[in-house]
Amino acid sequence: MARALVKRPKVLLLDEPLGALDKNLRTETQHELVRLQRELGLTFIIVTHDQHEAMTVSSRIAIMRQGKVLQIGSPAEVYETPVSRYVAKFLGEANVFEGGTIRRSGNELMVESAEAGGSVFAAAGDHIAANGRFWVSVRPERVELNKQGSGLEGMIEQLSYAGAGRHYRVRLKSGATLDALRVNLGAEDDLSVGDTVYASWMPRAARLLAD
Repeated sequence: MARALVKRPKVLLLDEPLGALDKNLRTETQHELVRLQRELGLTFIIVTHDQHEAMTVSSRIAIMRQGKVLQIGSPAEVYETPVSRYVAKFLGEANVFEGGTIRRSGNELMVESAEAGGSVFAAAGDHIAANGRFWVSVRPERVELNKQGSGLEGMIEQLSYAGAGRHYRVRLKSGATLDALRVNLGAEDDLSVGDTVYASWMPRAARLLAD
C-alpha cells in the first residue's frame, strides 16, 4: 500500500487486498482503508467476494455476473432495492419466493405464492415485466416471527446463536424454508427449535423482482 500510495495515483486497484487476514485484523484494516481513501482523496477500486466487506468500505458497489454489470449504486441502494434475484441473494441474505397472482390493496400488493404457501405482502411501485415470472424477496432481518397471529405458518427447524443475534431457519408448511434474524433478547427470547411460528413482514420490507 505504501509503495502504491507514495506516487499519488488517481486510481488505485485493490484485488482482494484483505483476503489473507484474520477476522479482527481484517475489520481493522477495512476501517483503515476507508480513512486513507477519505484523507488522500483517491479513488479506490476494490475487488472482493466478501459482501460485508463490500458494504463496509464502499461508497458505490457494482455487482457483476459473467462479465456483465447487473447493478451499480450505493451500498444502501443495492442492498435495499436489488433489481434481480441474483443481486438480492448475492449481497447479503434474502428469502426469495416465486410469485403468482397479484392483487392491489391500497398502497400495498397482495401476492399469492404457492412456493411460500400463502399470501405475502409487498410494496406497490415495483416494476416487473407483464405476464413474466417474478419473485418476492424479503431480508431475514425484516421477518417477524410470532407464536400466534397471522402469516406463513411453519416450524423452527434450526436456531443459530451469533451473540448479538439469533438466526432462525423455519420450515414452512409448503416445504420451503425461510430465514429470520432477531436481535438477541437473552433470557427473554421465547422461541425454540420445534416451535410452531407465524412469519410476517411489513409490506415495504418486501420487493418484487424480475428474473
